[in-house]
Amino acid sequence: MTREQLKLIGDTMAYPDAKILTDLKKRKLVVMNKRISFRINKGAKFALQIVREETDLTAEMVASGAWKEKSFKPYNFAALGAKHASGALHPLNKVRHEFRNIFFEMGFTEMPTDQ
Repeated sequence: MTREQLKLIGDTMAYPDAKILTDLKKRKLVVMNKRISFRINKGAKFALQIVREETDLTAEMVASGAWKEKSFKPYNFAALGAKHASGALHPLNKVRHEFRNIFFEMGFTEMPTDQ
């Protein structure tokens, strides 16, 4: 009976009854192994040489008609732009900020002025 169970597991890589499978594992007749495999196929843009896609349409391409044979890189309109450095504080505001920090270090606090 155990021989038929092991043969079924060897053929199908599974067994319908989990209780019997657990028993076979306890008896160390079956070992669970994880198998990872990959399947690789040629994609739609498969080529033996790397094709450089054009990023800009130039006036020369339009004039000569070469743009018809070129492949263009798609635009990413959702891309975020480069962050710009913000401006600096005015010199008088810098002095005011330094005085404010000095008073805070001495133990002073700000009063709420919105009332």
